Formats: sequence, structure tokens, C-alpha cells
Amino acid sequence: MKNTLKFICISIVLIIVALTFRNCSCERKKTVSKKQVSNNSNALTNPPIPELDIPYQNFKINPNTSVVLYSKYGTEIKIPAKAFLDENGNKIKNEVELSFREFYNPLDFYLAGIPMNYEESGIVKAFE
Repeated sequence: MKNTLKFICISIVLIIVALTFRNCSCERKKTVSKKQVSNNSNALTNPPIPELDIPYQNFKINPNTSVVLYSKYGTEIKIPAKAFLDENGNKIKNEVELSFREFYNPLDFYLAGIPMNYEESGIVKAFE
């Protein structure tokens, strides 16, 4: 019993030391910036563990015809013909790429870095 407890303590210390050395590496990793989808700074995400971020599903569609997209998990997205406009209000005629992510539980929200705060009457509050 005493040896088992000693073994567990030593193992924990070694794991902590290994993680410390791993995180203190002098070599900087190249960061890849995501393409900004929205110019609303409140809508941007900041994933705490980028390697586990929820990936986007990408679709290329013809904006001149109605289309129904089905996501990996069965979400149905109906897009009518001529639904996309450019910044000047003109209908887009060329192929459109649509990026989409699905979040189903609090772990998904966390991994994606979705902000969980909102402002009400000048007071910042957290979603519960």
C-alpha cells in the first residue's frame, strides 16, 4: 500500500515536470489564422485548445439555384436561389463557398471558444 502511494506520487510529479518542459519550449509554433467570417468582434471565437477546435464543414454551391445542404450530423440547410448579395447589394452569380459548424453540447461550445458573455443594460453577464 505504501509503495503504491509512493509510485503514484512519483508518477504525478514526473508528469507535471514533463508537461512543464513541453510548455516551456523556446521554439515558437507557427500560428494559422482563421479566415474571419464576420466583422462583428463579439461573434469571433477564441478556442482554448486550437488542436481540438470544432472543424468547419465547407460547401460550394451555385447561388442561382435553390439547394438543400445536409451536414455531417444531419442538419438540413435550405438556401433559396439568388439568396446571396455582395457588399453593394448586387446578387452574386458565381459559385459561393459556405462554411458551417455544428455545436451540440457545452463541451463543443468550450472547445470552439464561443464567447459565453453578453451585455445587458451596460452590465456584462455570463450565460447560464
